[in-house]
Amino acid sequence: DYANGVPNIKLGAMFGSLMRQMLWLIPLFVMGVVGSWFLTADFKRTYTGEGTIMVQLGDEYVYQPVAGTQGQSSLMQTPDTITLNELAIIKNPEVMDQVIQKIADGPGGLMAFDKRIAQKMASFPEGSTGYQLAYMELRKKMDMSYGVSALPRSSIIDMSFKHEEPEMAVSTLNALMDAYMQYRRSIFIDGAGEIISERRQETEEQLRANERRMASFLSKNGISDFTSEQAGASKRTEDLRATL
Repeated sequence: DYANGVPNIKLGAMFGSLMRQMLWLIPLFVMGVVGSWFLTADFKRTYTGEGTIMVQLGDEYVYQPVAGTQGQSSLMQTPDTITLNELAIIKNPEVMDQVIQKIADGPGGLMAFDKRIAQKMASFPEGSTGYQLAYMELRKKMDMSYGVSALPRSSIIDMSFKHEEPEMAVSTLNALMDAYMQYRRSIFIDGAGEIISERRQETEEQLRANERRMASFLSKNGISDFTSEQAGASKRTEDLRATL
């Protein structure tokens, strides 16, 4: 039907045309849904635990002399330098090893973290090549799920961990942050105490060796009292000088 040269489309005709299109649209929709389900059936939903750490300039980055004027480090310390150093400590393999051990000792053990790798590790004797390869695979998965980043010229470090279980994602991230703090303390605080103790022992050994050499020198030269001999030699030198 035309009115003034413009076709008039009836609502009933529009509905009929739509129903005719449904004859091929519905099968295509069903095929697409079924195909998408088969393609994504193995996909696992992952949850992300997130956290932040702020790093600051501490005594471990500045030279502090025991005596004398307080000095500064010969290197220019910037927020980027400190942040990069802390990033290296955070991603240290020893930190991940501590977390893996903590997960293994926790409820569910490594089966709660990754069932396939845990079964693979259990099939080999501990310390064997197969066990070490499975352990490296476990560490690689943790490293890939563990994200650490920092903005340029910023002291804030963003940390994240992804896992199929939300509780495991959060607990593992907390364990990684705690392990980082403990590892850092062992390097800069506990390690410094051990270094000072070792240097003190070396200094005491050197002092004892010097005393033995001095005692041997006095004995060979027949000097019983070094202070008296020194005073007598000084007096004889002054008398000889006056006589001359």
